[in-house]
Amino acid sequence: MTERFVPEWMQFGPSDAPVVLLAMGAGEQLVHWPRSLIDGLTDAGYSVVVYDARDVGPGPRFDRDWPMDPRPVLGALAQGQDVALPYTLDDMAADMIAVLDQVGASSGHLVGISLGAMQAQLAAAVFPARVTSLTSIMSNSGNPAMPPPNVEVTAGLIAPVDATLDEDAQVQRFIAVRAAMAGSRFQRDDAEWRTVARRSLSRGAPPSGTVRQIAASMASRDRHLRLADITAPTLVLHGSDDPVMPMAGAQDTADRIPGARLQVIEGMGHDLSEALGAALVPVLVDHFRIAERTEQKEVSR
Repeated sequence: MTERFVPEWMQFGPSDAPVVLLAMGAGEQLVHWPRSLIDGLTDAGYSVVVYDARDVGPGPRFDRDWPMDPRPVLGALAQGQDVALPYTLDDMAADMIAVLDQVGASSGHLVGISLGAMQAQLAAAVFPARVTSLTSIMSNSGNPAMPPPNVEVTAGLIAPVDATLDEDAQVQRFIAVRAAMAGSRFQRDDAEWRTVARRSLSRGAPPSGTVRQIAASMASRDRHLRLADITAPTLVLHGSDDPVMPMAGAQDTADRIPGARLQVIEGMGHDLSEALGAALVPVLVDHFRIAERTEQKEVSR
């Protein structure tokens, strides 16, 4: 049994409005969500909820019995071996539903980025009554037949950090790791990068937690087979310039979820800037409203 986890969350907009629950990618915290996206959705009449997943932010660390050098664990998972882990991707998916419980929402629109999208996919598959719609962004299906994520680009996310680095050096490292994932459009300027870096570093998020999150995703080998259980209206968003997740994985996600639609955004990479957040608002709102009309029709039958 995994340790009990109560996510830290924040809610924006009217509490009695339809809920949009946002799930960040590996190692990223609730402060990483761009205000352009949050404010755009609240202006459209939604209650937006963000939260810290396991092992990020100021919350507890699931490091009991976790090795100092996790490379053998990741290597064994990559070879298809079963490994005992502190938690699973299913646990993280259930955490999303727990957040809905905490805000008093019977259901919500689930929006996930990268590993957050993997969690949202499983939440939609396992808890269909709690999911009004699903949006999977910058992610994949988990199908081992598809090209894998580019681990060279993301290596910095899980690399040990020199504890002697001063604040400015930590900020520079944060930026260097994530700027490599950006596409040709929607890029951040230096001021935006520094702002999000300082927000993140002030809350504490050691790379060891990111490694455990990635390990949980690697151990979820049947995720692609479970996508057929998703009944919520689903939108799959992917960037033409994503250097981390190959397009084939996004297409496979859309193909496996009944009725899902893939929308490719030109120039989008694997980073969610303020500019991209603003561009996503009308796309998401259109998707939410279509799902809500579908739900109302089903209720009225």
